[in-house]
Amino acid sequence: MTSLIVFTLAAFLLGALLTYFVRQTALRLGIVDAPDGVRKLHNHAIPLGGGVAIYLAFTLMMLSLFLWPNRWRSEFLADWSYYAGFLISAGIICVLGLIDDRINLRGRQKLMGQFAAVTVLIASGLVIRKFTIFEWGFDLGLLAVPFTAFWML
Repeated sequence: MTSLIVFTLAAFLLGALLTYFVRQTALRLGIVDAPDGVRKLHNHAIPLGGGVAIYLAFTLMMLSLFLWPNRWRSEFLADWSYYAGFLISAGIICVLGLIDDRINLRGRQKLMGQFAAVTVLIASGLVIRKFTIFEWGFDLGLLAVPFTAFWML
């Protein structure tokens, strides 16, 4: 229980610290959402890229779970490909969001980036093979991969 509290507190503090640095960096680089008087009615420029701070904090805490001796380490090491796929996929989404914030991607460009992220997840082994609705089970068989991609997108 103590290690869970320590990891949770460390993740919170790391997230807060990284949010501050990402905010300052976004302001310095001009990665902001500026008011336009039409749709964006806020009073001043709002820094973008908060997802980067969350992603970095989460990634660093996940790496610490792999490296720091703790009671969950063996479980994480047993399924490392799932976690690696998740972190890479989340990184793709994070970079895609930053690019979209900077140059306003078109919908199909964002969809292609999301498709790349989902492809990484599926390649790492995350596939929905069956699901249950009101006690009725559905085995997807050959449709498992397309269903997973559709669900994730």
